[in-house]
Amino acid sequence: NGGWAIFIYTPRGNNHGRTMFRTAESTSGWYADLQTAAKTGIFSQKQLNQIRQSYLDIFEQDLGEALYLQEYFCSFESAQMGAYFAKQLMVARAEGRITNVPWTPSLEVDTFWDLGVDDSMTIWFMQAVGREFRFIDYYENSGFGLEHYAKVLKEKPYVYGNHWMPHDAAVREMSSGTIARSRKDVAEGLGIKPIIIVQRATNIDIIVQVHIPAARNIISSCWFDLTKCAHGLSALEGYCADYDEEKKKLGNRPKHDWTSHGSSSFITFAVGYKPMVKEKPISVTDLMMSMPKLQLAGG
Repeated sequence: NGGWAIFIYTPRGNNHGRTMFRTAESTSGWYADLQTAAKTGIFSQKQLNQIRQSYLDIFEQDLGEALYLQEYFCSFESAQMGAYFAKQLMVARAEGRITNVPWTPSLEVDTFWDLGVDDSMTIWFMQAVGREFRFIDYYENSGFGLEHYAKVLKEKPYVYGNHWMPHDAAVREMSSGTIARSRKDVAEGLGIKPIIIVQRATNIDIIVQVHIPAARNIISSCWFDLTKCAHGLSALEGYCADYDEEKKKLGNRPKHDWTSHGSSSFITFAVGYKPMVKEKPISVTDLMMSMPKLQLAGG
């Protein structure tokens, strides 16, 4: 309508706020400015030191430092309150493992899923190269059936290996047919195969104490494509525990929001992936060479 909109905010991790800021920086007609405490000069260095120390006293070293940098130096990289993977992804960025990750046509691509209908359906696309796990692509959508996702996979140029899905893919559901079919059956009927079911824990303690640490540990071996995996990375960086503002204490369960789906499909990879060695056909020559030798002695 010819008017103006002004957005003034503090970073909260690598989320939609960062995306908007980058858009404003690179789009004609927008204006973007990042004002840190060092740039504005509102606080003296002595005051900043006191503020930083108060954050460390209240929130302890790692989280206190992250919140101080976020609030006073507009750091998009600092850990969000209770974020599970933010520190590991900060290291990945510093080491250059979040960058342009090319697809290698000669290698198969494995996929890792989190299933939903009303909620988002998310898929990570990964190629294993030696001890590295290269995430070359990510897809997320909601409100569609498996036919949509089968079409998405077919339209990509990848040669697929295995498709790893959580335990709920094996649950049978009633449909318009006379026989209840699982989503695994439906997906394989659409060409998404072979599917390997990953038994995900339903106990929240196992998720927090085993599965999330497994995902943290494996990030050190992962590479992520900066562009194609951008939304998935935002989900991982924003995935966090519930936080009680009054008690100033983190909860013991993950917060369920838009970050949950991309993070759950990554956890499917972290707890379920095992390299699958495909059997090599045995030739007649190989078979003959492997047979025991019969030696005859003359007399």
